Amino acid sequence: MPEYPFGDDVVFRGNASTLKYLELGLTSSTASLLRGFNVFMPGSHPLLQHATFEFYEGGVLDLFATPIDYAQFVLGIGPRSHMRSIGISSVRQPLLSAFSSHGAHSCIQVLKLSNTPGLWDVFTLVKSLPLLTDLHTCAPAIDNFPYNATKEELLVHVISNYTLVSERLRFWHISSSCGGYDKAALSVLLLALVCPNFTHAATFHCQREPLMKAMEEIIDSDAFQPYAPRLRCLLFKGWNSKQD
Repeated sequence: MPEYPFGDDVVFRGNASTLKYLELGLTSSTASLLRGFNVFMPGSHPLLQHATFEFYEGGVLDLFATPIDYAQFVLGIGPRSHMRSIGISSVRQPLLSAFSSHGAHSCIQVLKLSNTPGLWDVFTLVKSLPLLTDLHTCAPAIDNFPYNATKEELLVHVISNYTLVSERLRFWHISSSCGGYDKAALSVLLLALVCPNFTHAATFHCQREPLMKAMEEIIDSDAFQPYAPRLRCLLFKGWNSKQD
């Protein structure tokens, strides 16, 4: 995504009441420039439905004074009644707590992250956006656990600490499984256990077969057998590539 190429707000003049789709690359200077022109005041674009932001120069916290400022920027430029999809390049702690505080009343249905989130970050984001139906990420990291944690230990953690994360989530597109097929497959299955309507997962065509095999092996293990009917529903309905 190219960086914003102008030295003022010329692109945004006269379209605040009509703009529906926005893709924008931001550096700290660009963000300061546009904020100086009050381009992204809360509710400034009443019809904005789909926005994608890519942040450069070391991360979003270089561009905003606090995580709350960042969350308000992303979630607030369009009215909560209209904003449907958001694409952002980085969500990390302490940004997660800010999103949790400000996402509960949003209408965001599609979230696209270009960085690699932690698995529990995914759980937090999905739970904090109650209308979210579609999630797009890289394969998440199994974070905040010993490096050699077993699948059984992770299963026990999810069952013990989460009941219902989302009733709306139905689709998760994983664009990369560079951390290993087992990890990606396990992440999908664990999220499915606490999102009852999550039935469709997708990845690139070349990754589909090894990911399906990894999912089958996990479902066939003793620990996951009690949940096999639910997980096999996910397995056979959804692992289709958008590249097919």
